[in-house]
Amino acid sequence: MSVDLISRNADLRKLDEEGFVLEIRDGLLLIHDIPYVRPNQTLARGMFACTLSLDPEGNTVSPLPDHTTPSRQKPGRAERLAAR
Repeated sequence: MSVDLISRNADLRKLDEEGFVLEIRDGLLLIHDIPYVRPNQTLARGMFACTLSLDPEGNTVSPLPDHTTPSRQKPGRAERLAAR
């Protein structure tokens, strides 16, 4: 990810300083290696993806109206049954 973009945006800078792996791909901000606890109480790592909105110069991130994007590493039971 662009060091300039991170340095110009307080939110991205904080994520970077906290050790998250940030990536921009196809207009999305991907945050890798986010720790979470599985239902069986073991630790796992996942990824969060949200739309990345840049100003016309491409230097800073503009506020987004909705930043929620569900993501799973593996499809759940309902998705597996629907795929049959």
